[in-house]
Amino acid sequence: MKKLFILFAFLMVSGLFLKAQTPLTQAVDFTATDIYGEEHTLFDYLEDDKMVVIMFTMLN
Repeated sequence: MKKLFILFAFLMVSGLFLKAQTPLTQAVDFTATDIYGEEHTLFDYLEDDKMVVIMFTMLN
């Protein structure tokens, strides 16, 4: 139990010092092609008032 508390405390404190890798305050427009060959542009979705969630996956 003590180890779990120490781990939790460490994660909470370290989270205060984490920063994003970029100082950007606005999204940068980009176009990506999905696995079906269809192109998707970020700003097109945002202009249609759609929510955009971007998931990055690393493949080994």
